[in-house]
Amino acid sequence: GGGLMLGEGMGPNMVIQGNANPCAPIWGYGRAEELVYVDFNGRRYEDIVDSSVGRRRGKWRVCLDTMQLMGGPFTLLVTSGGDTLSIGGVMVGHLPSNCHNDEQHVVGGGGGCRQFFR
Repeated sequence: GGGLMLGEGMGPNMVIQGNANPCAPIWGYGRAEELVYVDFNGRRYEDIVDSSVGRRRGKWRVCLDTMQLMGGPFTLLVTSGGDTLSIGGVMVGHLPSNCHNDEQHVVGGGGGCRQFFR
């Protein structure tokens, strides 16, 4: 086990907070100590999967620069080792309070929030 995965609530057609200050976090799971690359909107972000014992073990996290960015859809590409995740339909916009996930600034796809980003 221990393959590359996105965190809960993140996947195709998700919404990321636009103009996030300082940035919009994206996180997930992978194999301890492996490099994770996240490509989004022409920029590459990287992190190393946490190898500590405890709650953070196996987690990675990057923070996307969404200043001056609105709209979509964008594709989010996550690669680590031989694994690749291609997440399509990603929208960037202002999350209304009723669909806001305060901790992650991310809303999963398929909810009633999409109309705010057209």
